[in-house]
Amino acid sequence: IKTMNPERPERPGDHARDRAVARRAAAEAMVLLRNDGLLPLELGAVQSVALIGPGAQRLAIVGGGSARVRPHYEIPLADAFRDRLGAGVEVALAPGCDLPRGPDTTTVPADGGDAGPAGALDEAVELARHSDVAIVVVGTNDYWESESYDRTSMDLPGEQEELVERVLAANPRTVVVLNTGSPVTVPFAARAAALLQCWFGGQELAHAVVDVVVGDAEPAGRLPVTLPQRIQHTPAFGRFP
Repeated sequence: IKTMNPERPERPGDHARDRAVARRAAAEAMVLLRNDGLLPLELGAVQSVALIGPGAQRLAIVGGGSARVRPHYEIPLADAFRDRLGAGVEVALAPGCDLPRGPDTTTVPADGGDAGPAGALDEAVELARHSDVAIVVVGTNDYWESESYDRTSMDLPGEQEELVERVLAANPRTVVVLNTGSPVTVPFAARAAALLQCWFGGQELAHAVVDVVVGDAEPAGRLPVTLPQRIQHTPAFGRFP
């Protein structure tokens, strides 16, 4: 049995080649569920991008419990878009709602201000209406995707579904990004110009999402599960609690 060399203790290694592999893996694992031609974005024709949703503020990159690992770093999605699109494209952020940390958690203003949940949602909708493209990032996180307990619903937690519906009504050029580790119901699937499943892609997820949206990488993944439009579409409906 080999023993650890005391002169070379275990330590984290953050290398550019590893980041590149992680970034490519995150992009290639994504699944483009729907696209009416909006993706990849025609960069020369886009002057303003609205980033909306809890995931636009902070992506979920790992699950909870045994799936939780500590990344070397995290980059906000807005920063990744600004770096790629350049100074000539306005990238504005309006979360619209929060992702609650539990089924009984009261949603608070997404911007931490005094507008209240309704005001934050209205702000996000107005931003979408006046932008060339809206990208709505919704999903779950390490609380909802953990171990030793089950979710009691397959719906997106909190007000996220309402946020998606209102943004789609305000701007038909909307990309909906599902930042989840397992299936959620997607009743809005047929109305989104593009629907992208990005999973929990690790520390390079923000860069990978941008790579796919602008066409630098191909979302080559295939679904290992079925995403139902509603709970009634699942084979377990009516047979299990």
